Amino acid sequence: MLRLDMRSVVSLLGALACVLAAAGPAPAETRPDLVLGAGDTLSVTFDQPYGIVTCPPVPVVVSSGPVSLGGAALSVAASYPPGAGYGCVLIDNRGSSPVAGTFAGLPEGTVFGPANARFKITYSGGDGNDVALKRVEVPTKITGGAIELYASDQPVGMSVTVIGDTPTALAATGTITATVDGVDRGTYPLQHSSATIDLGVLTVGDHQLQLAYSGGSYGGDLVYLPTSLAGTIAVKPARIPSLPGGGGQAVPTPPAPGTPAPPPSTPSSPTPAPGSADDEPRPAELRAALRSLGEPSLTPSRLTFTQAVPAAGTVRWELLARRAGRLRALAERSRTLPAPRTVTARLRLDAAGRALLRRAPDAPVLLRTTLVTDGGREIVARVRVR
Repeated sequence: MLRLDMRSVVSLLGALACVLAAAGPAPAETRPDLVLGAGDTLSVTFDQPYGIVTCPPVPVVVSSGPVSLGGAALSVAASYPPGAGYGCVLIDNRGSSPVAGTFAGLPEGTVFGPANARFKITYSGGDGNDVALKRVEVPTKITGGAIELYASDQPVGMSVTVIGDTPTALAATGTITATVDGVDRGTYPLQHSSATIDLGVLTVGDHQLQLAYSGGSYGGDLVYLPTSLAGTIAVKPARIPSLPGGGGQAVPTPPAPGTPAPPPSTPSSPTPAPGSADDEPRPAELRAALRSLGEPSLTPSRLTFTQAVPAAGTVRWELLARRAGRLRALAERSRTLPAPRTVTARLRLDAAGRALLRRAPDAPVLLRTTLVTDGGREIVARVRVR
């Protein structure tokens, strides 16, 4: 019985240096032929971190042939899975004949491997007659899904992002389907791996959120696997500012018996109802307040800032980069505020946004704030943050 153990190793100099640890004939040496049988095993382990460079296992080199697999076993493990689309040659067949036979249970094009790194096998890879692997299936996860907010009569929007479990920065395609308390809230296509879900108007209490990702492709035969996420949305009672002299509205005291009634008061203009458009600052004042950011900090992965939101309502932040004359979305987030307040917000860039900033480090970056007030006004303000 022959067992070949192929293990990837990164050298101290950071070069692509790989070795093979073998039980049996040394697989690091060129072999004239390779004839395996049902009792033999080829074991491949990806056990080094994969960052900017990828270190593949050194293949078994067969100088003239033949290469016959004879139903031998192929085992793949990945402590540090390589990125989506990564491929490597396992058997470098330098002869002119094709590979005879297959590994046990792995005909041409089979997708197999551990849950964290699924590979597609071919027996006609490399220069046409090599045994090779390519990572094609990528596990995914959804970020978001558990939020806390205050009750409002405005619909609530929530931004969610799909992330591939791979160091490679690939934008996910596909759709997100959302339900709240079992009620369908629609299906939303991903843009730059993200989508904003309309949760509707939520009452006070806990609401159960279910998100389902359809899965999607990224060029060629790369596949993002479906996934789902369950979360809870906690809605608290709206905060009502206290009136001067204590909470609640003052109730007039009736006059004592025999006391003459007070003279009628002079009619005056009605007091605007709280939350109405007349009770809010003017649009120019709202816009000026939104343009005032406190200590904005932009890193390759997120923007952090403080902002005074001058009116109750729903605020949406969009981080945009200007490139080739167009504005491209990097991140977005929405939040409902029951009263004016100063907030600290963090916008996390998706994989596509991070890649864009790396490719264009000098591109102008803008923060666009859209505030839809409880009085029905829509105020848009832009601030350059880089």
